[in-house]
Amino acid sequence: SFINMGKVAREREHYSFAIGNRGMNTATVLRWIPRGLAIIMGLFLALFAMDALNEEGDLATRLGGLFMHLTPTWLCLITLLVAWKREWIGAIAFGLFALGYVWYASDHADWILVISGPLLLVAAAYTAAWRMSLRARR
Repeated sequence: SFINMGKVAREREHYSFAIGNRGMNTATVLRWIPRGLAIIMGLFLALFAMDALNEEGDLATRLGGLFMHLTPTWLCLITLLVAWKREWIGAIAFGLFALGYVWYASDHADWILVISGPLLLVAAAYTAAWRMSLRARR
């Protein structure tokens, strides 16, 4: 009936939102948020690597420094690829990255907030996506 169709439409609007011509439900959004945050985190860390190009020395030395400074970015992107279908790996890895940075920069509280805070946010997003996928399998 017409009344029942309106109720179904309201329920669907409550649990999904439109992107283009198709709707995305909460599970889909939760699956994509950690991936997007991991990409943003990798780009954010890559910004810090640009300092290596301002160091003294020849081009080879500076490029070597750039490669070393990009290591955290590569780790984020490799973790993103591995965790693409296995969210639990992303949750654990980004949590460990955050803890590792806390240990590494223990004497710089401001650095810890700027780097480990977003890493923990990515870990939390992966955890939420993982829990959602576990519920969907039941």
